[in-house]
Amino acid sequence: MKNDILDITGEDSDLPETKLLSKGDIKSLKKWIPSKYKDRPLQRVFQLTKDFTNIQTLTNKLKGIGATLIVIKTQDGKRFGGFMNKDWKKGIDDSNKLNYGAYFGSKRAFLFSLDHKEKYGLLNPGFAGRYDTKQFGPCFGMDLYVNLSQNVGNLNKMAYDININKICRSNTFMVEEMEIFAFSKECINSCSIF
Repeated sequence: MKNDILDITGEDSDLPETKLLSKGDIKSLKKWIPSKYKDRPLQRVFQLTKDFTNIQTLTNKLKGIGATLIVIKTQDGKRFGGFMNKDWKKGIDDSNKLNYGAYFGSKRAFLFSLDHKEKYGLLNPGFAGRYDTKQFGPCFGMDLYVNLSQNVGNLNKMAYDININKICRSNTFMVEEMEIFAFSKECINSCSIF
């Protein structure tokens, strides 16, 4: 698992076995991630082409891991994703019943474009995320989500202040790869706040 650890705290950190992140990407991400997570190395917990068999596989990998960074590469070569500072969880409605479409709020979540080196903040923090265990897995509101069984994703401008045409060529895109990273609570080697 050592190759799946990405220490974003140092300038010359070794990259994990990732198809999607470069050292330049890491510099951009360092600027955007809240300070609470800057001293924690990233650990890849999911890679679509390697780990996906069904939605339950992804659900199990995301249980209780906390903050995540999701990076997507389209078949057109566009790279973008999102940061969520909360656990991805099954939605629970007000009556404590399971609701697969329930939203949860966050003030720190954001979307980003690695190609344009831009971060996109929230317009409506109450709709920052939702977890759909039937079909999609983690969703950034209704703004960014992927149907994992079909490798098709969607972008919309609802809860996040995004420019769809700049991030991707259209609202719908074909996914070539997706990686999900968790922020390890224990530092590997020496970690410092930068």
